[in-house]
Amino acid sequence: MQNRKLVHARCEFGLSLEYRDLIRLSWPLIVANLVMTGINTIALMFLGRLSPSSLAAGILAFSSYSAFVFFSSGLVMATLPMIARAMGKSGNATDEVRTIVQQGILSSLIICVPMWVGLWNIESFYHWVGQPQEVAKLASEIMRYLLWGLLPYLLFCVLRGLLANSGLAIWSIYAAIAGISVNALVAWIAMYGKFGIPALHARGVGIAVFSAHLTMFAVVLIAVVSIPRLHVYRLAKHWWRIDWPTFQKVWTIGFPAAVTQGFELLIFNVTMLTMGALGETALAAYAIAIQVVITAYMVPAGIGQGITIRVGNAYGSEDHEAISRAGKSGLILGLACSGFIALGTLFLPDLFISIYVDPESPANAAVVETARSFLLLGSIFMLVDSAQTLFSGMLRGLQDTKVPMLLNAFGYCCIGIPAGLVLAFPMKQSGVGMWGGLILGIGTVALLIRHRWASRHRIVNISPSPIHTGLDGSLKKEVG
Repeated sequence: MQNRKLVHARCEFGLSLEYRDLIRLSWPLIVANLVMTGINTIALMFLGRLSPSSLAAGILAFSSYSAFVFFSSGLVMATLPMIARAMGKSGNATDEVRTIVQQGILSSLIICVPMWVGLWNIESFYHWVGQPQEVAKLASEIMRYLLWGLLPYLLFCVLRGLLANSGLAIWSIYAAIAGISVNALVAWIAMYGKFGIPALHARGVGIAVFSAHLTMFAVVLIAVVSIPRLHVYRLAKHWWRIDWPTFQKVWTIGFPAAVTQGFELLIFNVTMLTMGALGETALAAYAIAIQVVITAYMVPAGIGQGITIRVGNAYGSEDHEAISRAGKSGLILGLACSGFIALGTLFLPDLFISIYVDPESPANAAVVETARSFLLLGSIFMLVDSAQTLFSGMLRGLQDTKVPMLLNAFGYCCIGIPAGLVLAFPMKQSGVGMWGGLILGIGTVALLIRHRWASRHRIVNISPSPIHTGLDGSLKKEVG
């Protein structure tokens, strides 16, 4: 009996330490994510001051660019769990970490080539989907400046992974603050032609966002070059050489993760197009609600990145108990934060709506009323989406991305989109029906991925082992 109590107490002690480490790791990532969401927002605010057609072209260009960024970053973020596992292993992992980072850099260069070609020629696609000719032309012109920001952003993601794994995630905040500051300054100069520079008008926001991403990369590069304890990795040593086993692993882990993020974009874009078909009121209310949801998502996203690192470290050390503790603490912390935000949107919807429109204005009455109902469903969506994000972060730490990709495809394409369309049109639930489809789809994915996490012993092939407390009070694995 005493032994059981002792083991329980030690487990609780280990869990409290895990909370401490996870919070210390995640909060800079959360803050950085929140700040980075402001880059596109500021650009669109500048465009809104020019003309409605400039704003429409900007939204079109940024939506397309964000889709390519979302997909590509899913690929190179495979380096995050790979570095975590390498650092979790006993012994010197310097060479392995260097190789992973270098292959992430090379993967960024390679994936950018087809992305650049597609973005450079995107005007034809805009015409094909029926966008107005003037808006399509201006969006394409913005894109031809904007697209060059893709490579520095991907390189930023790779180096941010190294810094976060090294306990230096705070540099993500420095990079995000520098990026958003440069974005606002360059947008003002380039759009309005300050300091003798010709005014580029709407096209100036493309240069501004490119400059922001370049600045973010420059900040993390300075960190890697200037911090002495990172010099051991010698990242410049033969960085151009492809190490085929590691390169293949980056793509094996990263490509399914990229496709998974593509499915997420698909269901949101289908929902947006459907809201447009339901009318301006539904589309405007959805734009408000989804912006609140996306901003709130940055919190579980940051915690999910922290979970990936903590689970990856434990996976590298082959510590089954540490894997479980990292997953449990991350899930509780993430859901608690998301639950707090969801309560805010549930009981104070007008506070969030007022960020975008005046709730007291009679002209906005229909949009505000619809947005309130959408935020009610959005608060539910936040919780199920947070669970899905957190469980996905756990599995990513185990480098398990192929099966989650298939589970996401099933949940979004077979459940979410069909259910939303049926609820919206045959059952005449309009926008509320589409939100119902979103919740059903993401909820299905969350349940399936949770089951996958519960079966993790079959993924990692690590047998649970007893733990004991060392003389220094730390938890250790029983050996021998």
